[in-house]
Amino acid sequence: MWLRVFVTLLLVIPVASDGSGAKAFWTSLLLPGAGQYLNGQSVSATRFLTVEAALWGSYLGWQHIAEIRSQNYHTYAVVHAGISRSRDKSKEFYDDLGFYDDFHQHNSFAVVEDGSNAELYPDAAEFFWEWNNEQSRLRFRALRNDAVGAERNAVLITGLILANHLTAAVHAARQAISGNKEHSAEREKRRFQVYFAAHPINPRFALIHRF
Repeated sequence: MWLRVFVTLLLVIPVASDGSGAKAFWTSLLLPGAGQYLNGQSVSATRFLTVEAALWGSYLGWQHIAEIRSQNYHTYAVVHAGISRSRDKSKEFYDDLGFYDDFHQHNSFAVVEDGSNAELYPDAAEFFWEWNNEQSRLRFRALRNDAVGAERNAVLITGLILANHLTAAVHAARQAISGNKEHSAEREKRRFQVYFAAHPINPRFALIHRF
């Protein structure tokens, strides 16, 4: 999805013939605010850089929270379900851990639902679990949902970071193009000057074009 948006913007973004629009676009795409700084827009540059810093701070914060919450639900399962202390488990294992009282129950339901195609946990310490009570299992599910929620928030922030880069790039390119047009118009205006000779008998006007 984000790649499609990025390619679309590359196709529709107008680029000035002298390349300054493209330069501003790619500069702000790499670092939001950099293209605005090149255009002489210090206020806009500061805003985009501030948003970028805030988003990265939020991303790192949610990543840290997700890691702490993951450690919490894993430790909780070690204590209340007797799983191994190794955290090298699949997402499916932790999903099943929150829905079944023990791995035998999971295997029994899997055989009923999938028959010979059922994926069963082997009777090994690595895949063992048995909850001490249902409340502990439900508590584990709540803890894991909190961790997953933090991970999703981090992913959402990455989308906002990308959006900030694209927005800054388009803004910088358009401002560069607009500035070039204004500069060209002003330069063209200065090439034409009106000359007036204030003679008392024969006053004259002249339009001078400077090449």
